[in-house]
Formats: sequence, structure tokens, C-alpha cells
Amino acid sequence: MKALLTLLRWDVVMQVRYGFWVSGLAITVTWILILRTLSPAYLEIWLPCVLYFDIAIIGLMFIAGVLFFEKRQGVIDALVVTPVPTADWLASKVLSLTLLTTTVAGVLVLGTAGLRVDWLRLVPSFALVSALFTVAGFLLASRFESVGGFLAAFGLLGLPLALPVLDYFEIWAHPLLWLNPAHPGLTLIRHSFRPESPLELGAGLLLSVFWIVLGFRLGLKAFHRRVSWRRGAA
Repeated sequence: MKALLTLLRWDVVMQVRYGFWVSGLAITVTWILILRTLSPAYLEIWLPCVLYFDIAIIGLMFIAGVLFFEKRQGVIDALVVTPVPTADWLASKVLSLTLLTTTVAGVLVLGTAGLRVDWLRLVPSFALVSALFTVAGFLLASRFESVGGFLAAFGLLGLPLALPVLDYFEIWAHPLLWLNPAHPGLTLIRHSFRPESPLELGAGLLLSVFWIVLGFRLGLKAFHRRVSWRRGAA
């Protein structure tokens, strides 16, 4: 736990130093200016979409940048010969970027909808969505040696990420959509603004946790197989 807290503090400092927080807040301010022009009825529709499609994926994009940067700087090579568990290294990245993204999301909601949302439901729900996307970003980025390859593959990843919008806009609602790991995320965000079925909310929470845990375990295997030859200390 001490190693994890030290890594987490260091990751937050580095993310601030390299402009991650400034970039995230800049995106947020832009969206606030746009969304404040909408009526409350339209804001209730489009704010969850912006949170899901633009803010939640910040962690997905940033963790790729972190991974490629640490490879170039030799941080990954140094990690191989340290006693720091790989699980702590990855957990620190996921937690720090989830903190960043959730903070940015909170600023966006506060600057547009104000206090007219269920914050006790929104914050943990959005944190789960952000953590899931961040883990997915690591799994994708671990397959490539350059940002170019990652961005090209991200275009393909965008399609399954977009499928939940069919249910959100009532274009096509089918139980099979729940097999999409991204679907529970948009469900959780939607319920933070328009509470509906408690069963859906519970399913969204349980499935999000399941996919995060599975993705994290796969991320550790991907680290050992593709990112570094390191074994053990997982």
C-alpha cells in the first residue's frame, strides 16, 4: 500500500507537470461554453453524452501517452529491476487518471447543470466508467510501439464504444447490448441524471466492476507479455 500511495502521488505530480490537468480543464471549459447555450431539456439529453463520449475517454487517451512516454524515458526498464509490484504501477496509473477525469467531469457538470444532479450517484458512477476506459486504453496501447499505431487502432475501438448510444436514444434497445463492456457505463451516467430502473442501475454497477477487474488482470498479463519481460511481482 505504501508503494502504491507513493506512485500515486508521483503520477499526479507528473500529470500536472506535463499539462494533463490543464488540457482536461481546457476541454471542460470549451464544453461548458457550448452546453450553457442549451435549454435545460436539451442539456439533460446531451450532457450525459458529452461526459461519456468526450470526458470519460480522457483517461483512455492519456494512459497511452503515459505508457509511450515512460518507455522512451526508460521508466519501464527501471521498473523491471525495482521491487515495486506491477499491479501497483498499473493501479496508480488507473487511479490517478480516474481522479483527473472525474474531477474534470465534476467541473463540467457543476458549470452546466449545477447542483441539479444526483452527485452521490454521479461521482462513483463516472469514476467506474473512467476507470474502465483507462484500463481499456492500456490494453490497447500495450499492443503498439508508437502513438500512430495506437491512434489507428483507436478508430476501430470507437465503434463498440459508440454502440450504447443506440439504447440511449431509444433507436435500438436489446439485451445483447449488455454484452458490450461499454454499455453499463453509459447506463450509469444516464441514471445519474434520469433515475429509472433500479435493476438497470445495479446491473450497470456490477458489470462495470466486473469488466474493470477483468481488464486490470488482462492488463497485468499484457504488461509482462508485450511491455516488459518482467515476471513476478504482479
